[in-house]
Parts: sequence; C-alpha cells; structure tokens
Amino acid sequence: MKAVVVLSGGQDSATCLALAVKKYGASEVAAITFRYGQRHQLETKYARALAKRFGITEHKVISLDFYKHLTTNALMSNDIKIEKKKGAKCPTTVVEGRNAFFLQAAAVWAKVWGRKSSTRGFPKRITRAILTVVRFSSKPRRRRFVWLCSGRFEL
Repeated sequence: MKAVVVLSGGQDSATCLALAVKKYGASEVAAITFRYGQRHQLETKYARALAKRFGITEHKVISLDFYKHLTTNALMSNDIKIEKKKGAKCPTTVVEGRNAFFLQAAAVWAKVWGRKSSTRGFPKRITRAILTVVRFSSKPRRRRFVWLCSGRFEL
C-alpha cells in the first residue's frame, strides 16, 4: 500500500481519493473513515460507496464514539441548532479538533501498516504540527510520507 486516504464521503475527500488512485492505482490505496457520533450516517454511506466505486479493497470504518464526550456541536447533537450566530467566528457545526485527530490516526495507521502516505486536504500548519507529534511519539522506522492535497510532508 502506498497511500491511506481519510475518506469522509464528502467532495474534498472524494477528490483526494481520485488523485491517490490516479497516482498510485486502486490496489495501492487504502481508505479510512471515522464515525465520530455525527447526526446522520450519510457520510459513512457515501464513503463506502466511493471506496467501492474507485475499487478500494481495504477500507476501514473506525468508530470514535468517545468523541461526543470531548466536544458539543450541531453535527453531533440534535439539541443544537445548525447556524452561525451573530458575531461568532465559526458556525455551530464545527467539530473541534476533528480533522487534526483524523490526520493523526491515519498517519499512525499508515506507519503501523508500512504505508508510505496518507491523503487528505488539511491546512499546512495543522499538518506540520500533527506530523511532528506522530514523528516524535513513535519508534524510528523507515521514512514515511504523508501526501495531502495541500502538499507532501515527511514523517
């Protein structure tokens, strides 16, 4: 396997999956999807359909049910209205730390299974910080790369 794609089922991750398959071929790409307590399961349904459509044979769906104990937001609670409150920087749908956690989990999985890359579009500053944590929190191994829509970073 040469690439691990964090596949949410949305447009951005579908694009990353297509790019990874084009670059490496479907047989060299794995996908990982996270269920983190979101209101609906449409994301997971679409992620599974995308993995199948692109011929991905190794697609993990990981349950992160504990995440609801860390944060509260409109994506994970029916009690919170989906809106952007006046004066707020972000809408109520923001899931704090979600993408950073997904990237870290995918990078760990990529290293454990000997993958050379993980794909997902994240801001470079977040990517660099997370990969620094992964690099220093794991045993030294062969160099690995995390390939993202926003760039390629060495582990």
